[in-house]
Amino acid sequence: MPAIPWQLILKQAPVIMNAAPALVKAAGDLLNSARGRSAEIAAAEDVPELRDRVAELANDQQASAALLKELTDRQNAIAEAFQAAAKRSRVVFTLALAGVLLGCVACLLALLR
Repeated sequence: MPAIPWQLILKQAPVIMNAAPALVKAAGDLLNSARGRSAEIAAAEDVPELRDRVAELANDQQASAALLKELTDRQNAIAEAFQAAAKRSRVVFTLALAGVLLGCVACLLALLR
């Protein structure tokens, strides 16, 4: 199991933290607007109200889709950052291992001379 790249996570934390309040606010506004509407429709003569309600629902659905897209885009960006960090950590580990091996060879050559 590869090590967790804490340095990269901590470097990206301000970006994530700056975006989080906007996402939370957008989600809260969407939830409040959905809760604030009354679903009381009394009779068939309320057709204009039904049309308005359907239009509001369509707008809410579009807002939900936009919010979901934004969340998935941000999640994708985070996943890409983690993949890049994992790749860098593998390269660093390989270079460190090569350095240790070269050091061992140098020590061995120094002892044999």
